[in-house]
Amino acid sequence: MPQGAARLPHPQASAGRGKEGRVNRRIAAVAALTAVGLSGCSSPTPATPAAPGTPAAPVSSVAATASPAQLIQEAQDAVKAGLPDAPLWKGVTFTGTLLDATHVCVDRTYPPDGGLDGKGGSAGYVVVTFPEKAIGKPMDGRCAADTPTTATSTTPPPVVVPEEFKGKPGLVTRTDLGEQWPLRVDYGVITCQNKILTDRVLPIALFTAPDGTVYALNGTAKSHTTAADIEPIWLPNPEVSGLKIDIGPLIDRALALCPTP
Repeated sequence: MPQGAARLPHPQASAGRGKEGRVNRRIAAVAALTAVGLSGCSSPTPATPAAPGTPAAPVSSVAATASPAQLIQEAQDAVKAGLPDAPLWKGVTFTGTLLDATHVCVDRTYPPDGGLDGKGGSAGYVVVTFPEKAIGKPMDGRCAADTPTTATSTTPPPVVVPEEFKGKPGLVTRTDLGEQWPLRVDYGVITCQNKILTDRVLPIALFTAPDGTVYALNGTAKSHTTAADIEPIWLPNPEVSGLKIDIGPLIDRALALCPTP
């Protein structure tokens, strides 16, 4: 070969290098695709954005829209539904008291022959919180122990009477008698009817509680009717141990409704 002439590659060497280049390019391409695939597998799937204008999940607004009577009724129903199906709770009544815009205190009362000792009386109370309708821990005593008070006012919260009781003749509430109110329930309907005997007329005074139970207010009613004994819902006197609050003013109101014989 003349000096200075260009040296041409050997045909076999060129073919080998061309083949090697194609293989290397294929390996690089496969490696790149593999890397992309692995990267895609390891990346978290992005959350699907909510469509524009989609409203948020609704939040319960019972406390904001319900009347006080509705709140009390819903609280009573919730407490009743939350009790186990056991003989101990058979015949228990529920009386709600509105504490504020989101809390209702519910008294639980055994029937006259109910309770652990068969003598009826208080089964404690619970506080229901709205709008969740969360039922608090059962407490001993009555709702009066949980009713908020202030140093500047001792006025009890107003009595909330359901629509079906409003306007009934004989409707009487705790507000009517104030501190003389003798019962655990906040309202009811008093009635009076005469029992005619051979030589005299006996007035029968009755009290119908919010749950529909009819109680005997006076001795005549207790002796001459099948009305329930008032004892389970009759409050003790806070100032004299062993005595009850005088029920006389309530009986007098009932007797005033008796027709003239």
